[in-house]
Amino acid sequence: MKLPFIKYLEALVFTRASNEEIVHKLQEMPIPLAKNFPSAAIIEVRRKLSSKDPDYLKKPFTADYPNIDLLHELKLYDLVYYLLKLDAGYSLSFVRGAFELLYDLDMFQKMSSLAFANVTEQDIELIVQGKYNIHYDELQIKTFFDLFFDVKDWTLGEKKEYLKHVKDPDLRDFYEMALDGDKSYLMWKLGIAPEKSFEAMLSDVTSDTYYFFKEKAKYSPSEAQSWASLFLRTIERAEKLQSDKDKSADFFTDLNSLIEEAKERSDEISSNIQQTEEAPLPHINTLNDEK
Repeated sequence: MKLPFIKYLEALVFTRASNEEIVHKLQEMPIPLAKNFPSAAIIEVRRKLSSKDPDYLKKPFTADYPNIDLLHELKLYDLVYYLLKLDAGYSLSFVRGAFELLYDLDMFQKMSSLAFANVTEQDIELIVQGKYNIHYDELQIKTFFDLFFDVKDWTLGEKKEYLKHVKDPDLRDFYEMALDGDKSYLMWKLGIAPEKSFEAMLSDVTSDTYYFFKEKAKYSPSEAQSWASLFLRTIERAEKLQSDKDKSADFFTDLNSLIEEAKERSDEISSNIQQTEEAPLPHINTLNDEK
């Protein structure tokens, strides 16, 4: 069984923490498997470090030790120096930010779900630079992934195996969505929304009505048709803004494909439910309630 927090475990071993201290530190984390991870993992990490530096448990920590070259090789330099409160030669505030993100349960849910969806550094850069409601910078988020939730090289099978150990139902649902591969839909469900200009608010409403339309289409054609109607009304309002190309070009670049797919789905549903009574048009206030 792979552990997403293996780097943190390695760093704790490198600081010469006892098994009891390591278990306590790991069990504090909100990460699935941290509370009942296989104890053999500690033994394996100790064996790995001993094979690379037989004296790591014997030498006292000095200016020349820990083994700087080994720390860099294992990509543990920043974390070990942060844990030992040593002078790294530069600020380690980004490591502190990664710890803060780890224990920010809402952000942990969002970022670990995105990691499960194979979010890229470019994706994170766009989220941060796009002024989404994320209050951590790009380096803090990347460090969180590297140290506490590194699943980027996992196979689909390994992720599914890990999913068996996720007990929290909400987190499990998000991880399952992540494995479906639709990152845009996952971000919408996670509530990662941009700060609100008028165009952005209109984009949010458009996305909300579209995705509710997609969800309802699976089991309630009547409600789906109603969401499609509200979606198309929103589109009519959005199209009035297209004359201001400089102001709305980016917004409508993404919106055009959304309009096209929604209209196709709406036509398909309408043709199959001609005798189905249409449900009342959903009120705009239900957007947040439905989520």
